[in-house]
Amino acid sequence: MAGVNALHPLRDELDATLQHAVQSLEHFAEAPDQGASLQACIDDLQQIGGILTLIELNGAELLVIELTELALALTPGSMTVTDDRLDCLGRGLFILERYLNYVVTQRDELPELLLPEINRVRKARGEAALPESWFFTVRLDVKTEASEPLVKPLESNKSPIRRLRQMYQMGLLGMMSQEKPYAGVKLMQRSMLHLHRLSQKETITELFLVAAACLEAIADVEMALTPNRRILFSRLDQQIRRLQLNAGQHVLDIPRLHQKELLYLLALADSDSELAQGVRDRYKITALPFNDVSLGNARQVMSGPDNGVFQSLSEALSEELATVKDTLDLLERGAGQDPDFGELQNHIVRLGKTLSMTGLHSAANTLQRQQPLVRQWHDVGAVGTPEELDSVAEAVLYVETMVSALSAGPGRASVEAQGAEKPREESHVTKRHLQEASSVVQSEAVAGITLSKRAVTAYLESDYDKIHLESLPRSLSAIAGGLYFLGEDRCSDILQYCARFIREHIMEQESIPSDRVMEVFADVLSSLEFYLESLDIPATTPVDALKLAENALDELGYHVAA
Repeated sequence: MAGVNALHPLRDELDATLQHAVQSLEHFAEAPDQGASLQACIDDLQQIGGILTLIELNGAELLVIELTELALALTPGSMTVTDDRLDCLGRGLFILERYLNYVVTQRDELPELLLPEINRVRKARGEAALPESWFFTVRLDVKTEASEPLVKPLESNKSPIRRLRQMYQMGLLGMMSQEKPYAGVKLMQRSMLHLHRLSQKETITELFLVAAACLEAIADVEMALTPNRRILFSRLDQQIRRLQLNAGQHVLDIPRLHQKELLYLLALADSDSELAQGVRDRYKITALPFNDVSLGNARQVMSGPDNGVFQSLSEALSEELATVKDTLDLLERGAGQDPDFGELQNHIVRLGKTLSMTGLHSAANTLQRQQPLVRQWHDVGAVGTPEELDSVAEAVLYVETMVSALSAGPGRASVEAQGAEKPREESHVTKRHLQEASSVVQSEAVAGITLSKRAVTAYLESDYDKIHLESLPRSLSAIAGGLYFLGEDRCSDILQYCARFIREHIMEQESIPSDRVMEVFADVLSSLEFYLESLDIPATTPVDALKLAENALDELGYHVAA
């Protein structure tokens, strides 16, 4: 709080110096061969940096240091002065001003807000980006031997690490997809949990535990998967490979940067899942004053025009559309007395122009195609045919869909417009119904496998009470039948073998299956779950997930014929 309290009396001086720095930068951008303006900007930045150092406003201080270094790297009249670098300097000064406003109004400093801008400046300087956990503090020297194990180790250390690595890689491919990436995250989490259980004599097992907890938290809250986060988890595959090559040699240290970054993401996710909470307690991580969502929202607000602008525009357009819909409703019911077709025409023309300016060209064109009809109604003083009225109404409903997407930003609306034509052009109703039925069967299959996994967990946690598994063979066979209907013969066969495993190795046996056997069986179910959740993702071929399930079944003594 020292920086926050000390900022207020210095605010006027900082604002004046910032404005002078911006003006000097603008003069230099107009005449890049004149160094006086650039030097004035550098002097202002150094003065601002000195003040921020004095009051210990660390995040803002680091941003100013980076901006100063970038300005010093410019040589007037040379190739070092580029539009990108000048834009980066200007944006950095703008963000700095907005951040100081945030600190004053919120009476709290949040240096994490500035990290994307700091990295943008570092990139312009040719420097490596700082990790997300740069401002995060945690002790990494947890004494594992003095801590109570969070996860029960497996009874055997003879592990199919190769298969577990394949499972992780399969999940990683799913994470990289733009649709349903959290199915892959769940598969990765399961792989990491196994690796932790199987490598508890290795130092690196702690990294696997943290990664498993982090992935569990990410899937629990569906945390944003940024490119840097995906890169982090792809690098963990290298650590699995190290274990695969060196298992048993006890030489595998923990990459501290990876560990810290994972712990930060775990804290940022703010998940209440059991393993996530256990690891947070293990490392004595206190709750952050923000989470991933609130941090992203604050960055949007600070970065200038945000989604609030588009939200306001969406609301204004929705009001205009509501007026048009009311008029069309009265026309359809014949309840309007002397309807004002001229006013209706004006609304549609005005909406079309606004949508075109907003970038929703598909929606604008849809309305423009209806203008001749409305003009004709105006000329004759009546609606032509019911089909014409339906045509205009359907166009308005389509535009309403595009406007509702506008509140998420113009990019989202454009994407939706690319995949949508006029709603009245829908055809092949039977095919659509079949697709809907297939989707329902697929969803029910995923839900059924999820319930099966829970039944297995309940069986293990209840000291092997078979009552939890009594209905499982029948449920798995029913799911298999549904998948056969979808043409998923291979997946259906695997589920039938799963039903056989439950009957033959558990229900009909007096002995208790080993933890190892049950873990492998759970891997089969997880692989099937991932496969089914990935079926409707375009440009994705999750067939390897079935191979993973078949390999696990092989370990259980069941060979699935190709």
